[in-house]
Amino acid sequence: MKDILAREAVLFRLRTYGYRRRDRRVRHYFAAERSKAPARELRKTKVALLEAMREHINDYCAVLASADGIETNWTSQHLKAEASLDAGFITIPHIRSHVAYAVALHEIGHIYGKHQRHPSTMVRERWAWKFARRHAMLWTEEMETQKVTSLKWYESQIRTGHVPALHPPTEISTRDK
Repeated sequence: MKDILAREAVLFRLRTYGYRRRDRRVRHYFAAERSKAPARELRKTKVALLEAMREHINDYCAVLASADGIETNWTSQHLKAEASLDAGFITIPHIRSHVAYAVALHEIGHIYGKHQRHPSTMVRERWAWKFARRHAMLWTEEMETQKVTSLKWYESQIRTGHVPALHPPTEISTRDK
C-alpha cells in the first residue's frame, strides 16, 4: 500500500510541477522502481509518464492559443512538425513517444525560445533545442539522438543550399527534419 501511495505522489508531482533534472527524488524513485517492479508495473509507470508529457504539451498549446493567438495543428509524423511565429501556427506531432514529446517542445521553442528572430537558421535551431531540453520533464538518449540528427540534417541542407543559412527577420518558418 505504501508503494502505491508513493508512486501516486510522484506521479502527482510529475503532473503538477513537471520533472526537473535536479529533482533527485523523482529520478531515484524511477531508478528504484525500474529495479524492483515487475514488467506490468513498469509499463503502467511509462504510460503514466507519457500521459504527463501529453498534458504538459496540451498546457503549452492552451497558452499558445489563449495568450498568443497561435493555432495548434497536430500531425501523425514528427518529421512534418513546424512552427511559424509570423503566420501564427504550430504543427506538432501527437505525443506517443519521448521523441515526439521532444519534437513538440522544440517547435514550441521556436515560439517562446530565445533568439528566434536571429537571421541564422542554425542559431534558431540550436536555441529551440535548448528550450526543449530545459523545459522537458525528462530527457532521454532517444531525445538527444533526435536533437543531434536534426541539427546534422540542417547543417547538411545548408551546405547543399536546400535551406538558406540566413533568413530575413520576417521569414522565420522552420521545419524539423
